[in-house]
Amino acid sequence: MAKSVKRISPALVILILSVTLAIMTLANGLLLTVASREKQIPFAVNDRLQVMRPAPLDTQNVSDSRVLDFAEEALRASFSHDFVNVIGTLNYAKRFYTTQGGRMLQTQLEPILDDMRKERAVMSNSTEAPLMSRSAHLFHGRVAWDIEIPITIRFQGQRASYSPRERIARIQVVQVPPEEHARGISVHTIQLEPARKTRQ
Repeated sequence: MAKSVKRISPALVILILSVTLAIMTLANGLLLTVASREKQIPFAVNDRLQVMRPAPLDTQNVSDSRVLDFAEEALRASFSHDFVNVIGTLNYAKRFYTTQGGRMLQTQLEPILDDMRKERAVMSNSTEAPLMSRSAHLFHGRVAWDIEIPITIRFQGQRASYSPRERIARIQVVQVPPEEHARGISVHTIQLEPARKTRQ
């Protein structure tokens, strides 16, 4: 004995199709509305609490205050050495520099460091507040900052003590890719000049 098959009424089929069509139309309308909206731009706040566009993940957001702190840290590391650990302290200081800048630093310091080894001397320094002499500008296709920092360099040997040398360090910091330096900046050059009586 064959079972009787229940037929679905045409009205029910039309109702189901109508509801499905209404849901699809509503979903398409929502998608179209979202797609046609203006994209939201996230924002960031700098050290002065000013609203700014955030830097992409592959670049560092570098503010003037960060550059000043970095330059002062690099300067202190560049002129803090002792006759025992001179290789380690020089390599540490070179981490703040571009490749070219690190080579220049080593070339300039090697004669002084050789004398320090002979005299068994220690080089130390103290710095004053850094001054931004030129804010962010383009230098050979890279963003650069020019900074001045007064520094006093002292040498203390086992047999003699030397008078302190007061200098003005002119530092150029450039923006670099994160893979070159984690902070996104490096020292390109440092020049020491005789200290002036007053800073402009």
